[in-house]
Amino acid sequence: MSVINAAAIATNAAGIATNVETITAIQTDIAQMKADYNESLDTLWMLLATMLVFFMHAGFSLLESGSVRFKNTQNILAKKLDSRLCWLPVLVFRWVRLCIRSS
Repeated sequence: MSVINAAAIATNAAGIATNVETITAIQTDIAQMKADYNESLDTLWMLLATMLVFFMHAGFSLLESGSVRFKNTQNILAKKLDSRLCWLPVLVFRWVRLCIRSS
């Protein structure tokens, strides 16, 4: 009877070792999924913030064009558009540098 128990114990020990390896692999996968999820949330937040900034600029353009005479509205809107288009390459360059440095 003790021979049967020893064989059962050896089988259980092998099963436990396999379970521990499986659990460790699952924990590693979960940690990777959390990191990917956090990176996705960061990206979504940056896109949302960028969208809000562009809407803010549009709102300020409307506010400023409403504060001047009608004949100057086109000049104000052109200045706002020029300033955004001039800064766009600078912002893209900074973004690309940041992405290359972080990878």
